[in-house]
Amino acid sequence: MIRHSLVTLFLLLLSLVGPGLGASAQSKGGGIVGFWKRLCEPNPKLDSVYIFQPYKGWGVSAGYELEGHNVSMDSKMDYEVDNVRLNYNFLLSMDPKPDHKIGLYGYAGPLRLGMSQEVGSAQGNGKTFSFRLMDNSLAADVAYSRFYSLPQGLIAGYRNDATGEQREESAPVYLDRPADLRTFVINASYAFNGRRFSYRAAYDGRVVQRRSAGSFLVAAKYMRGEIELDPDDFLLMMLVTGMGRYTTRQASLGAGYSFNLVPYHRDAAGPRDLKGLRNLTLNVTAIPMLTLYNSMITNEYSHKSDGINYCSDIERTFKLQGQIQPNFTARAAVCYSTGHLSASCWADYTRFHFRNGTKDYYGIGGDHLALSQSGEFSNLTVAFQLMYKF
Repeated sequence: MIRHSLVTLFLLLLSLVGPGLGASAQSKGGGIVGFWKRLCEPNPKLDSVYIFQPYKGWGVSAGYELEGHNVSMDSKMDYEVDNVRLNYNFLLSMDPKPDHKIGLYGYAGPLRLGMSQEVGSAQGNGKTFSFRLMDNSLAADVAYSRFYSLPQGLIAGYRNDATGEQREESAPVYLDRPADLRTFVINASYAFNGRRFSYRAAYDGRVVQRRSAGSFLVAAKYMRGEIELDPDDFLLMMLVTGMGRYTTRQASLGAGYSFNLVPYHRDAAGPRDLKGLRNLTLNVTAIPMLTLYNSMITNEYSHKSDGINYCSDIERTFKLQGQIQPNFTARAAVCYSTGHLSASCWADYTRFHFRNGTKDYYGIGGDHLALSQSGEFSNLTVAFQLMYKF
């Protein structure tokens, strides 16, 4: 489950980073507190002609986020049980309603921790918890989201007409119980021109790009998504034969380019005294990616004691391994800084497609299922944030 993934990730980061922090503190003296202060001080390796480094102490930000999700899934099922054969497609998608969120974040050195809360939704208010480590060259984001969306269905079946020819018929399925969706995403990228280019300059204003510069990037992404349909939705459960929980896991690698355009800049008095600072930075980032690991797990709900209705207990699990797929991530941002205050607006679009081959499953009672699935997960986020640097 996603919760277990969070714990595992935290323990892994602790095991990798912990010894390094201790070694650095001992070699340079000053303990953990001294090491943390050095993280907040300006990096002497950066080119000061291109990058101005304010003191990276504490900071807070709040803002508004407009988020749109597109989730679609096409399940092709050839199901045979008790000498009855069903051959049909079920297209499942989620209501593309936009989510309106209010976010609050805290900054300490290169770290950011915060959450955003959906407001005004009749289907249930979703939440996103995120953690970010962003230095000049390295950016890493971990985010866990949970939201609710009304499913939309389209069923396409086959029948023989009067001439004996097979015809395809389709009909919409109207549903009124929201689905529970959860995502766990890890993004990481590295900029090669870290001496003159700051990826974070346009996204939070805690580093200032003095002159325009760009950099090639390499990136990695891991995504785990879960869709849980309501087992009490009788019509939906009949159409999907009880298969109501879907999990996709994807790992991708890619490379791209990011560029900061600085049309306006005025220097501050110093790294701690930001009086006089005026800066406008625009960023465009494009990263084509290749999904190398792509799997889909479908869970079938168990019947209740009446043998007709379903409950959330899992009866069977179907695992499909997907094909290698091209994907991409694109971002754009603009940030204006004046003194200790920064205002940023950014947009992020991510798309992941999956396609699985057909696989046969056999039940204890002799039933047979040939299942294949394809679909798409995409996310568009537009956000505005105000930030104050202490």
